[in-house]
Amino acid sequence: MREARLSALIGGAGLAAALTLATLAPAVAADPVKIAVFEFELDDVSGRSGLVPPDAADTGNLKQVTEDARRLLAASGRYSVVDTAGAGDAPRWGLRSCQGCEAGMARKVGADLSMVGVVTRTAGIVYTVQIVIRDANTGALVSSHFSGGQLGTDRSWSRSVKWLMDHQILAAARGK
Repeated sequence: MREARLSALIGGAGLAAALTLATLAPAVAADPVKIAVFEFELDDVSGRSGLVPPDAADTGNLKQVTEDARRLLAASGRYSVVDTAGAGDAPRWGLRSCQGCEAGMARKVGADLSMVGVVTRTAGIVYTVQIVIRDANTGALVSSHFSGGQLGTDRSWSRSVKWLMDHQILAAARGK
């Protein structure tokens, strides 16, 4: 695939020239890594879990941060976001509790990596965010990034995800 792209780029001058160019500039023609970004989950350990069902605001915020992560990964050019619709159902307690089962689900939809995000409500309006990425073929942990701070409002979920993406996940992909 890579050689075909390079060959087309240099006007069909031949596979040997394309292979030479590939060794000199591998980053130019690198295919994006396929990543399955699963819906972010809310882990409510605030004491209200079980007492108060998730509300529309929580559900909307989770959808928003999932879309933020997908958009930022795709916009980077380093990742191709794979649709997770055919991956299967998450376990009852969510992907955050399945010890890496999301890797197999990601492999099922053709992804190289899986990504799970968890917003944890620790008390009232105090939240943290964690993003875990695994190798879809082996299930090995590739990275785990945590917001590390306590966010004041649910509107902070999006800011935290964007910060983790920009300063941790995408920065690591850039080699910084």
